[in-house]
Amino acid sequence: MIRPFGCAFCILMLALTGCNQDDPNANCPPESDVLDRFTTDKEYLLTVNGKAYVREAGGCTFLLDYFPATFADNYRAADGEIFTRAGELPIKTVRSLTEDFEKATRYTDLFITSPATLNRNWTDVVLQSPLSPTVPEYVALRKCLIESTCDFKDNRIDLIQNIGGRPGNSLRFTAVAPSAQMVTSKASIENTLCHADADDEVVIEADFFIEKGFPFSLFDFENKWFNESPGPRLVFRNSNQLAVELKYGTKPDYRQPPGSEQAFPTGRWVRVKVSYVLKSDFTGSIRVWQDNMLIIDQTGKTLPTSNSIQTSLEMGITATSTSTVLYMDNLSFTVNRR
Repeated sequence: MIRPFGCAFCILMLALTGCNQDDPNANCPPESDVLDRFTTDKEYLLTVNGKAYVREAGGCTFLLDYFPATFADNYRAADGEIFTRAGELPIKTVRSLTEDFEKATRYTDLFITSPATLNRNWTDVVLQSPLSPTVPEYVALRKCLIESTCDFKDNRIDLIQNIGGRPGNSLRFTAVAPSAQMVTSKASIENTLCHADADDEVVIEADFFIEKGFPFSLFDFENKWFNESPGPRLVFRNSNQLAVELKYGTKPDYRQPPGSEQAFPTGRWVRVKVSYVLKSDFTGSIRVWQDNMLIIDQTGKTLPTSNSIQTSLEMGITATSTSTVLYMDNLSFTVNRR
């Protein structure tokens, strides 16, 4: 069963509670309040205040609060800039960053740990694995790793020199296969201070070197304020062909043209560039380059909803079902206001 809002308990409640079988609009929100709707196994409605419903023959049933927060809850604008309201110190949101890992001598040097280190690019490391399978477990691991009070368990990140004939530092991500009880395994770094919304163009570039295995996805651009952090992500289809998926609703999928697919090489550095024009309708833009070759050039939905703010850039092995070793270098991220 497709669960687009990620709430197994809510789906179960549909079967237990039922609906008014006489009125097809029973308990449904007014049409003027509907922000978005889509159909997978059922029809889902999302209201302007973040309430998610499912419609069946007897009417609508409430599922969950999909986005309880608003812009005013999380941001303030001043002098043409946008600041987060997280914590006591307002922090300017990120519209661009570059990273070549050359300023770091150890992996902990990559992360923002205090107001004095706001010049660094990364806020989090994500290491979901058989030894840290749940959110509380890998959040606790992240905290002690950044504080240098513990060591990696199974999945890990490392600063490595001179990989693939390239001098200098690159970042190595190592992930073991997920256990049978897990959906995926992760080894990635994240910046949760980004800010991009409708009509913005987002450009992400990086060099990747796959040494072992094959990840499911290389990077995600997510909205941490919405349930399960939706947004566009760069994935592999047919095992080794780059594609883009919007992780939301019906999950629109943008693949390379049939008959001209380019396999992603392993054992060497590959330059990848992605450009998204963020649109909640089907006029968004999706372009992907592999080693300077344009392999995807399509239009479609690239933003979950018209009010979605994409806040988080996650890079590395953002999901895998197999044991994987991946290197990354020379990253750039830019949000162009349109």
